[in-house]
Amino acid sequence: MPNFWTKTKEKIYELFNGPRTKDLDFDKKLEELKLVNLSISKLQHFYNSFQQKVQYFNTINDELSEYLHNIYKNDDDIIYMNTIKKIIEVHQQCKKNYENLLENLKEIQQFGYFWDSQYLEVSNSIEKREQARITYDHYDQKLENLVKTRNDKLSKGEMESMKEIQYFEDVMIIN
Repeated sequence: MPNFWTKTKEKIYELFNGPRTKDLDFDKKLEELKLVNLSISKLQHFYNSFQQKVQYFNTINDELSEYLHNIYKNDDDIIYMNTIKKIIEVHQQCKKNYENLLENLKEIQQFGYFWDSQYLEVSNSIEKREQARITYDHYDQKLENLVKTRNDKLSKGEMESMKEIQYFEDVMIIN
């Protein structure tokens, strides 16, 4: 287990030189995940704003319908009473449509909250993976050196001892 100074040295090294191990596919997926999370946040903000505007229009519709109804409630002999009744009916239908729209927006927001919680879970896993990578990164270098040393030894025609063969096989099984 590396001590405090080794971990600090590794972090400083990575700040200047970047990570010693590269996982391009993982890095690409991580960037995609960040983009999805940003999009979800923007979408949630949009739906919250839209929901407020729909509620505002619903309030305006209720007030307008009430005003028309109060003005023309008992005047059956007015020439335009049928038109006024139709307008009031349209406003009532609009109110039902607004209520349905608000219910649908709430469902969409629930999906957004679900995706947000999933993102947090994944980002926590990513942090753990990154810490493990930093901690065990030096083993990749050791393995590369072992393989290089073995290949150099074999290319020179030197024989390996049984202990070296067994050690290399054990290491390669783990890797």
